[in-house]
Amino acid sequence: MPIRFHIPALTLALCTLAGCHGDVGPTDGDGDGFISQIDCDDTDANVHPFATEVPGDGLDNDCDLATDCDDPDLTAPWTGDLGEADLPDFCSGYCARSVTGSILLDDTSLTDLDALTCLTSVGGDFQILRNSALTSLSGLGSLESVDGSFSIGEYQCDYTDVWVCEGFGNPALTSLAGLENLATVGGAFWLADNDALTTAGMSFDHLVSVGGAELSEGLAIDGHAALTTLPAFPQLTSVGWLEVWGNPSLTSLDGLDGLTSIADTVSIYDNTSLASLHGLDNVTTVGGVLGVYGDKSGDSLTSLAGLDSLTTVGAYLEVWDNSALTSLDGLDALTAVGQYVNLINNDALTSLSGLGGLTTVGLDFNVMDNDGLTTLDGVEALTDIGRNLQIMGYQEATANDQLTDVTALYGLLAVHQDVTITGNPMLTNAAAQGLVEEIEFIGGTVTISGNE
Repeated sequence: MPIRFHIPALTLALCTLAGCHGDVGPTDGDGDGFISQIDCDDTDANVHPFATEVPGDGLDNDCDLATDCDDPDLTAPWTGDLGEADLPDFCSGYCARSVTGSILLDDTSLTDLDALTCLTSVGGDFQILRNSALTSLSGLGSLESVDGSFSIGEYQCDYTDVWVCEGFGNPALTSLAGLENLATVGGAFWLADNDALTTAGMSFDHLVSVGGAELSEGLAIDGHAALTTLPAFPQLTSVGWLEVWGNPSLTSLDGLDGLTSIADTVSIYDNTSLASLHGLDNVTTVGGVLGVYGDKSGDSLTSLAGLDSLTTVGAYLEVWDNSALTSLDGLDALTAVGQYVNLINNDALTSLSGLGGLTTVGLDFNVMDNDGLTTLDGVEALTDIGRNLQIMGYQEATANDQLTDVTALYGLLAVHQDVTITGNPMLTNAAAQGLVEEIEFIGGTVTISGNE
């Protein structure tokens, strides 16, 4: 309700402020309680200095020389956190709004996010979890930044003897369309457990940063039963970590082509239809762990093609449980691994072809339980192992069941601690001893046993 002035009592004051002259008295043509000298439209009672600006009507309702969405009154932030109960009021009367706190939409009855069409930024975390009827994110078309983590579904995991994870996804969500204007995520960006998501169907053309300036967080695309293709991230060049887990219909990593470096870990796990790692073609460095893990039950990955630009892994290179993997081709440019090389339980692997550029391993070089491996051909350039060389069993009674030839390691100059060659039923102890005699320096003990 507008505040109405008593005109006779304020005539002198208002005329003094508004510049009345001579015999010209105050008039209020529209009867809204504001004289024409201070009312920017004295023909419309809904327009005066105390009116509320109305978005989209083309009027300067409150006489502040700003119209519609140019008026700062229509872009005032929401202070604090925002939840489902707040949605009806959030955009009402506003053109654009930020949220200074976090947004949690968990286990709601929402079918869309149209109540957030004015949302431009979130100061904390933004979580969209367990919304069983949610089919669309189209209401988020104005969202440009999330300073905390952004979760469209997620997993919460606990570890005792094994990892046990519970999904908190949005089972009816079919598309990520609506996030095209997202530019920055300060924390982790989680896309997880959205089982109806069949194709991302979009490109994050404006997304330039995930994980903040320190790259302490990363991008996760996990647990989508029907996902066949990834969204494109053409402007995203670096993340803290990358995780692509448990997407059984995913056939490629195309869409990640903009990435050139990962500050910490890359984990590719249990994507049974994934035929190659193309999409990571421009990644040159992984600062932490590079892990490529199968599930031993019908994987499609036959080589590591797609990692062809990779030169350095800072911590671990792990290739584990990939039942269809026949070679390590794709790692040809890799020259150094900072800590461990673990090649374990890849039963179709017949040689180590693909590691021809590897010269140094900072800690351990482990070749374990690869039942089809016949030779170590491919590692002829390896000269230095910072701690242990282990060609042995890990989870099985026997180690590398078909291994007969270890001469590819004859170029080793130094193993700084122990050499262990045990439990390889087709490898003669004499062949193992021959390798040991070729290594110029061994800093610890040598164990050869349980071979042929």
